[in-house]
Amino acid sequence: MQQDPCSKWRQTNELCLKRGGWMETQFLFPSSSGTYCRSSTRCVFRSYNLLAVMYVGLIILIIRETAGVQVTGGNITVVQGGTIILPCKLTDTVESLTQISWQRRTREKPQNNNFFIIPAKNGPRFVDGQDNRFQFVGSVSDFNGSLQISRVTLMDEGVYTCIFTLFPSGNYKAEITLNLLGMTTRWNKIICILCLVCVCVCVCVRERERERERERERERERERERERERERERERERERERERERERERERERERERETCFYRLSCMLTYLCTITPPVPPVTSLKDNCPVLGNVEASLVTCTAAGYRPSAEVMWQTGTLKEKVRTATNSTQHANGTTTTDSSLFGVPTREISQHQVQCVITSVALQKEETLPFTIQVYFSPREVTISHKSDDSFQCLSEANPPANFTWSRADGLWPKSAVAEGATLHFSSMTSDLNGEYQCEASNQYGRKYSYLYLHVPSGHCSACWTLFSILLFLIVFGAAAVWYRRTKYRGSETVSAGPIEEIRELAETT
Repeated sequence: MQQDPCSKWRQTNELCLKRGGWMETQFLFPSSSGTYCRSSTRCVFRSYNLLAVMYVGLIILIIRETAGVQVTGGNITVVQGGTIILPCKLTDTVESLTQISWQRRTREKPQNNNFFIIPAKNGPRFVDGQDNRFQFVGSVSDFNGSLQISRVTLMDEGVYTCIFTLFPSGNYKAEITLNLLGMTTRWNKIICILCLVCVCVCVCVRERERERERERERERERERERERERERERERERERERERERERERERERERERETCFYRLSCMLTYLCTITPPVPPVTSLKDNCPVLGNVEASLVTCTAAGYRPSAEVMWQTGTLKEKVRTATNSTQHANGTTTTDSSLFGVPTREISQHQVQCVITSVALQKEETLPFTIQVYFSPREVTISHKSDDSFQCLSEANPPANFTWSRADGLWPKSAVAEGATLHFSSMTSDLNGEYQCEASNQYGRKYSYLYLHVPSGHCSACWTLFSILLFLIVFGAAAVWYRRTKYRGSETVSAGPIEEIRELAETT
């Protein structure tokens, strides 16, 4: 059995981490387990010398081309509080990507567990609690599962595992070790600033590249707009061609009309030259009484009977041209005359009901063509029956039907009160008394069916109203009596005052004398 080339590196890394150091690696090679390791390693302890600081912010991913599916990984070193990208990319595969998963084993969570998944269709999401410091910066369509970590802390240090799930082969993964480096010296800060400048330059370059890509996209959009304009122009050209075709069709129609005129002229000449006397047709229309439905039926039949010589029966349907069709049948009689029946067929719906059509009969035996107008009638049984309050003492029954419905009023108990009068659809009450109480039935019917509706009438008893009337009269009498008594008392007091006046005047005269 071949020894895994990464096993020795893992043991050295674990020993180095226990001693408080970090592993420096130089080259990346795939292992038999699907992970990647470096060819040369050494344990470097956290120090503040210039040599250790030079590796801050540098990302080295050298991928060797090997046969089969490859997943990139490696070691990453970052300054505490900084931002780093954990690179993870799948290459050399044509299989379908189902999901990208991230696992971690850090100082904060020593057990390896899933914390972030990126399904191929539904977008990324956290598994064990949301941490906004993690952000997916890769692309599912490019098999790029890179993850960005912001504000890195010491508790984030550890091993991160990137897993690609392919169909049908299964999982491919790579481990990325994240090492943390504290920086306190001035040189470290300078190098950190230089790294940030490099990052900014890279971002600017990337932004310029994106701007060029957006410009190319705008150019492609302008090209698509020009293509749409060309398509609209082609559509307008096709519309003009259709208009020319319609004009040619109208010209052919006029040509057929001219041919019809020539045919009529030839028929008339034949008539003038023949010794057989012409017989004009007897025309008639027959309503076939179609019933409302969704099956095609005969609507009306136009008949030209017993004519000689030839005659032509046509229909003018107007807006119903696409909804009806004609069927014509001619019968030759022994006496040399002909009878032609032309029927109009269609689906009997409310849409074609009440539309007017015309049967046009042309014959050399007629001085002019004969036109028979007809209004299509679609017959149906009464629809929903409703009872409306026409006035205080009358009700009206309403229902839609063709032919119009006949209305019949009745009571459920069979007892018809004398004050109730039914006149067609109207039910009238000459006096509103309690003997009218009960359920009334309105029946709407024609030869195609019948429908019912019910009215329950309740009139309060008249004893209560009589009591209120007597009470009102009694109250009026009491008020009137009180007013009369008050008036008489007032008048009596006034008369006493007037009679006392002369006596007092006589007494005053006596005293003066």
